[in-house]
Amino acid sequence: MFSKQDSDKYNYEKRMLGFFLRQYPIVFWEHLLENPDRVIDFLFKEKNETIGVELTRCIYGKGSLRVKEERFLDSIVENALLLFQKQSSLNLHINVFFMHTDGINKAEGEVLSKRITKTLLANENQILKSDISKQIVLRVYIGNLKAILYVRNVGAEMTSNWKRTSPCWVWEHPYQLLQQIIEKKSRKIVHYRKYCDKAYLLITANRMLQSECVSFDQNLPKQIFFSKFDEVFFFDIMENQVFKLTTVKWKKDSPVYMQLKRENKK
Repeated sequence: MFSKQDSDKYNYEKRMLGFFLRQYPIVFWEHLLENPDRVIDFLFKEKNETIGVELTRCIYGKGSLRVKEERFLDSIVENALLLFQKQSSLNLHINVFFMHTDGINKAEGEVLSKRITKTLLANENQILKSDISKQIVLRVYIGNLKAILYVRNVGAEMTSNWKRTSPCWVWEHPYQLLQQIIEKKSRKIVHYRKYCDKAYLLITANRMLQSECVSFDQNLPKQIFFSKFDEVFFFDIMENQVFKLTTVKWKKDSPVYMQLKRENKK
């Protein structure tokens, strides 16, 4: 007997699989099999083979690189605030929205903090004269990296409040996160194969949710991932876009696999 939580999860996954199959019909709903044990999420009978489809979501965990990068971006905002307060008495409410942060390093972060401060000081008169109900939008660039500042002068009665607008930040090309997800699911492949001849993995991401705010471009199929599944797919729900991933089945201790791991970390 499945709990309400299990039932909700099944209905969500069935809906996501339906969206995916409209774009990439690897199996057909009319061939859906009874699957009471649900060791693997869905089973289909295609020709003479049973196809199993396992769904998972591209969610980052507390210890992931995504969280470390978010903390790093927060530190850029905090350092800019400290620099600004040393040179100005203005009390500001600022939301900072970062774009194209993939690969940013510590040195670039320090430069960006200084440029944010310099941009605010250069526009100090405009900010000072602005109405408290209106935002001023300023932009700061370092190469492709962009910081958009939404600035409001709140006067002497309120304290400064600078923050990063987290949901707007898209983690671009987190190949290592995909590899971790594939490896975690691959550990269960022996159990999946008891129920099917072929096992497919479908990874979904919904950028409307902060925990799934990831993005890949057309280079994703060129990356190579280690997997024990017959096929692996990535489905960007917001873009309604499907990528079939390139996978290999070498053992984890093989030199080729270790080289691929190093390359995907770059």
